[in-house]
Amino acid sequence: MDTEARNSSPDSNSLSVHNPDLDHTSNFRHDSPRDSRRDSPRDSPRDSTDDSSRDSTDDSSRDSDHNPNHDPDYDSDDGWVGVCVPPRCRLCTYRIEPDEWTVATDNNGEVSSSFVNCFLTTHEEVKLKKEFRPCTPHCSHDARYLEGAVPGYHADCFNYAGTNLSHDLLSATAYPFEPVPSYDLERERATTQLLATKIGNIWRRLPHELSLMIAKLLVREYTIATMQGLYTTHHQPDGVLDFSQAIWARYADIGGFGYIHELSTTGGPCFRKLYDPEITPKLGALYVLEDHLGVRDLLLRDPEGNRTESSPSCYQPGSWWRTITNPQKLKVEHDGVKVRKIEDELNNTSNLRNVTFSRPMPPGEITALEQHCRHLTALRPGTPLESLQMVPFHINGPGVYGYSFCWSYGLVYFHAHCEGEDKLAMYNDFDILTEDPFWIHLPVTPGEYINSIWFRRAEFNSSNALWIVTNKGTGKIIGTTGAHPITPGTSFLANNSDAKVEWSRLIGPLNEGQSVLTYFNLSAGGIQVFATPHPSSAAVPGPEPPSSLRSNYCEDTCLWFGVGASLANAVEIITFRKKASCLPTKIRFMNPYTDDWGTHSPIIGIALVYADRTTTFLGQWRLDCETSQINIEHAKAFYMAFRLVGPKTQQPYVSEIRLYAPSTSSEVATAWRWVKIDLSRPDELEWWSVKAWFSGSHVAHGDRGSFADTAGQVLTTIGNQ
Repeated sequence: MDTEARNSSPDSNSLSVHNPDLDHTSNFRHDSPRDSRRDSPRDSPRDSTDDSSRDSTDDSSRDSDHNPNHDPDYDSDDGWVGVCVPPRCRLCTYRIEPDEWTVATDNNGEVSSSFVNCFLTTHEEVKLKKEFRPCTPHCSHDARYLEGAVPGYHADCFNYAGTNLSHDLLSATAYPFEPVPSYDLERERATTQLLATKIGNIWRRLPHELSLMIAKLLVREYTIATMQGLYTTHHQPDGVLDFSQAIWARYADIGGFGYIHELSTTGGPCFRKLYDPEITPKLGALYVLEDHLGVRDLLLRDPEGNRTESSPSCYQPGSWWRTITNPQKLKVEHDGVKVRKIEDELNNTSNLRNVTFSRPMPPGEITALEQHCRHLTALRPGTPLESLQMVPFHINGPGVYGYSFCWSYGLVYFHAHCEGEDKLAMYNDFDILTEDPFWIHLPVTPGEYINSIWFRRAEFNSSNALWIVTNKGTGKIIGTTGAHPITPGTSFLANNSDAKVEWSRLIGPLNEGQSVLTYFNLSAGGIQVFATPHPSSAAVPGPEPPSSLRSNYCEDTCLWFGVGASLANAVEIITFRKKASCLPTKIRFMNPYTDDWGTHSPIIGIALVYADRTTTFLGQWRLDCETSQINIEHAKAFYMAFRLVGPKTQQPYVSEIRLYAPSTSSEVATAWRWVKIDLSRPDELEWWSVKAWFSGSHVAHGDRGSFADTAGQVLTTIGNQ
C-alpha cells in the first residue's frame, strides 16, 4: 500500500482545508436514534455541546429531489446557501451508504463537520452558513435554493487521506453518471481478491481466508492509496491522436479493474500496441470501453469488421461502449491518473453517435436505431447525450416467459425474463438506486407474443405510461391510472383535471415469430430515450382503452396503480410478500389498536390462476418475493387483512390472505381492517396500489372494499356475517 504517496507534502495545486472537526467548533446532532452501519468516524466530535452545526429532519429535502421548483420555507437573505452532497465518496470512489458518517467540502475548500448520510436530514454549518443536504443518485441539484453539488466523502476515508487534498486528484474521481450498484460490488470483489493475493505473497503462512477477511476491511484505503500513487502533477497533457501513426497504450489497475493510464505514438516499457497503420491502413470503427471513472480499453475494427491488435478487457455490467466511425484523429483528455475521455475530433453530434451502449454497436446498427429514436421525456437542461447509457430490451425474444417493468416517479426499466438469467441482480440495483420501486409484471403463455406497445405522454413524467397488447388480446397498463377512466384525450388524474393524454405507438404491429431488439437509456431518474430498428405503423388505429376502473378512494397527492381481474373460474391465488430486506429503511409497520411496532412485510400483489392455467397479476410481482399458494377452487370466500404503514403515511397494506374468517375479537384486532371477498359474486377484484413513500394497497370487490369511505361495508366485526 502506498503510504508514502498519502503522506507526501502538498504540491502547488493542493487544497489546504480547515476542518471544524479538528478544533471542535461544530458538532453533529441527530433528532432520532438509528442503528448506524458504521460507528462514528475516528476523531469526530460526537459529544460536543456547541450548536454551531445541526441536523434536522426535513421532508422538503426529499421533495426537492423530485421537484426542482419546490421551495420550502428557506430564508436566503441572510447569506445561507444549500448544497447537495451526492452519495458517492470522491476519495475511495465507492457509494456512501445510508447512515454512514459523511464529510463534505464546499466550493471554497471549507470542510463540514461529520454528519450521517440520510436524505431526510439537513446538516447546517453556522460558521460556513451552509446547508449540506445528502441527496439521491438521480437528484438534479438544480433547486432554486441550492448552489449545486459539492464533493462528499466517507468520514473514515477523509481522515485516512488527510486534509491536504489536491483539486486535480479529486477531478480524477469525478463521475458524470451514477453506476449501477452491482458494478460497485464487482469492483469491491475484484479489489478484495487482488489485495488478498498481495497480502498472501507477503505473509505466506497466513491462510487465504484470513487474507480475504483483512483485504475486505482495507478496500477503501487501498483504492485511495492506489489513486494517490498513480497521480502525478506531470501527467500526459490533453492532446490529439493521429491514426497515421502507431498507437500504444499503458494500463493501470484501479480498484481491481484496468484503465488506460497513458496513450502514446512512440511506445515504451509496459506499453501494448493497439494499432499499426502498416498492418491496418484504414479503420472502420473504434469502440471505446469506459465506465463512470474513465476509459478502460479500446477495440479497433477494420472496414470488414475484423479485430486489430487490441485485446479488450472482459465486459462487465456497468461498463459501456462508445462507437467512433472511421476514426482519423482523436481528442484525448487525461485527469492525471488515467485517460478520462476519448472522442472524435470531428465532434460528430448526430442523435445516437455520442451515447454509449452495453455492447460494441456497429455503425450500421446505430444508423438503424437513429431512424426510429423517440424521446419519451425531455432531457434535463445541460444533459449531454454522451451521459446516456443504452441497454437492450428484447421483445418476443427466444425463451421469454414474461416481462417486468420498473416504475419510480416515471418509467425506469424494462426487462424480458428468459431462462438461465441472473434473476435478482436488477432488483438489488433498483432497490438502491430508486425509492421503493414499483414492479409490474406481464406474463406470456406459450404462443403468446407482444403485438404492439403504445406510449402515453402526459404533462408530467410521473403520469407517462405504456399500454402493451399481445396477440391474444391481453392488454396491460404500465403506469399510473388515477381515479378516472384512461381514455385518449380525457383527464385521468384526480389532482390534475386539466391534464391531457396523448397515445402514440412505439412498437408494432408485430407478426408471430417477429422479435425486435430495442434500446433505452438506463437512468434512475426515468427513461428518456427509446430506440428501435423496427418502424411502427401510424396507419393502424389506436388501442382500445383499458378497463375503466374507478377508485372509491384516491388522495389527490398520491400516484395510483389500478388493475382488475375476474374471479370467475379462478382456482388458485398466489401471494407475493415483499422480503423485509427489500423494504424502505425508513418504513415501519404499525398495529394501530395495540401500538405494536414490528417489521411485518406486506403482500404487494397476487396472481389469479384460472382453470385453464392462465394467470393474471394484480399489484406488484418480483422474482425475489416470498410466495404462497391458496387453493380457492371449492371455496365460497376468502378474507384479506389490512394493516397500516406508519407513523406518517397511514396507508393500508395487505398483511394476510386466508380462507377462514377471524374467529375472536382479539384476532380481529390484529388488523386495521378485514375484507371478505365473496367468490359467488361476478364482480371484478380490483387492486389499487399507491406510490407514496411506500406502496400501500386497497382492494375493491363490488360494494365491498378496504377504502376508508366504505367502512360500513367491510368486516370490522364478524358476528353479523
